[in-house]
Amino acid sequence: MMAGLLLDTHTLLWYLNGSSSLPDHVRSRIDELAAPVFVSAASVWELSIKVGKGKIVLGIDLDELCRRFVDVGWLILPIGAAEAAIAGTLPLHHNDPFDRLLVAQTIVHGHSLVSADVKLDAYGIIRIW
Repeated sequence: MMAGLLLDTHTLLWYLNGSSSLPDHVRSRIDELAAPVFVSAASVWELSIKVGKGKIVLGIDLDELCRRFVDVGWLILPIGAAEAAIAGTLPLHHNDPFDRLLVAQTIVHGHSLVSADVKLDAYGIIRIW
């Protein structure tokens, strides 16, 4: 699998909502599709939990949202055993289990993580923002 851009969940939401919280240069980098764009199954899982708790309203079914990702050329990145094992052994620089799983996927697949979260830099990954 070619290394690409793995979108953090907040990046994904800000992109989809056209939020000004997402810098123009980051939006452009995603739009260019010069590298494959990945959405983690962990982000879909996180969104599902947040929708279920009423913390966010997507206005679209998650299955349909995932189909739209694929329609625009993005790829869904599954969670494998290697990522799960690494996520459990990472130092506790970050307590969010979803972010730790994204870091593990970034490590395993050599992707760059597109995230505003500077805490993730402590893992020595490539973070784009």
